[in-house]
Amino acid sequence: MDGRRAAHGLSIAEIGILAALYPAVWGAGQMLTGWWSDHIGRKHLITAGMLLQAAAIALVAAGTTFGVWATAQVLLGVGTALVYPTLLAVVGDVAHPAW
Repeated sequence: MDGRRAAHGLSIAEIGILAALYPAVWGAGQMLTGWWSDHIGRKHLITAGMLLQAAAIALVAAGTTFGVWATAQVLLGVGTALVYPTLLAVVGDVAHPAW
C-alpha cells in the first residue's frame, strides 16, 4: 500500500472494493431475480427492491466506516437486482411484440 488515504481514512484499495461491490452484486443477483419474478410475480420484488435501495442509500449517508459502506453497497446491489430486471419484464408483459 502506498499510504495514501481519502476522506474518512479509506485506502485506495478500500475505495476500489466499495466501487466494485454494488455492480458485482447487482450483476450476479439479477440472473436469479429475473427468473424469480417470472415465478412469483413482479410487484413484491419491485416494492422490496425499492425499499432496500432506499435503506441502503440512507446507510451510505449515515455511515462512516468501511464495513458500514460495504454492507450498504451489497444491499444496494441486491435492491437493484430485484428492481432492474423486474421493471424490464413489466414492460415486456404489457408491450405487444409488434411495438
